[in-house]
Amino acid sequence: LIFAALTILLASTVAIANDTTSEQSEQKSYIFNITYENAQDAISKALTEKLSSEQPSGKTIAATINGSKTTPLYSSNKPVSVEIRGLKEDSERNNWSASLLITSDDNVVSAMPLSGRYSLMSEVPVFKRAIKNGELISEADIEFKSFPEVRINNDIITDTASIIGKTPVRAISPARPVRTSEIEGIAIIKKNALVQMRYKTASMEITTTGQALADGARGDVIEVRNSNSKKIMRASVIDSNIVDVIAQGIQTSQAAAPAMPINY
Repeated sequence: LIFAALTILLASTVAIANDTTSEQSEQKSYIFNITYENAQDAISKALTEKLSSEQPSGKTIAATINGSKTTPLYSSNKPVSVEIRGLKEDSERNNWSASLLITSDDNVVSAMPLSGRYSLMSEVPVFKRAIKNGELISEADIEFKSFPEVRINNDIITDTASIIGKTPVRAISPARPVRTSEIEGIAIIKKNALVQMRYKTASMEITTTGQALADGARGDVIEVRNSNSKKIMRASVIDSNIVDVIAQGIQTSQAAAPAMPINY
């Protein structure tokens, strides 16, 4: 069964001139190289097709060859093709093995056993350019890039909604996965700014003025000092000058209101 075939059409022309006589015409030799990268691409495609047919997931696979080198895997003066046969994979160890057949004019000119490892790949958003703290991240700054799933930990951001409209905590280089801890919201309330403090229940709403004791992005919880009582309270940032006070023991503004009003 042929899982994949890759025709190598990349050629480099080498002109060999015989300068022993001016009467002899120039000779040319066309060299066709199959690289380890070519073979790995063919293996990756074959593994993706094979595993997708057995258990469709929509994911791609990247394969590497054991002992891969920068020198050509095979060279010829004629066009050659690659066929992958006898492909086997070990899903527990993520290993594969196969026979690589080099063919030319429908004839097998070389056969070699190969083996290596493979990785399931997942696409995650990365930055197209370096982005510094304070820069607002937009959709135009983002592209998707595939990485081995083993590198995609729980703290890696996998969707654009978690990035757009925010800013890096520190400068982030392009083309790499981004962690949730590396992104923060743009501060819409600055430290020492005067804000409207709201305390709301199902039956009433109390408002007063306070002073923010820290910068805060929308949804952040910061400490605010009541301008009248001088008490310091925790509050959720709602807008550029509005915070909702959180009763003691309640962690977020989305939690249920307490049965009794707080000492405001």
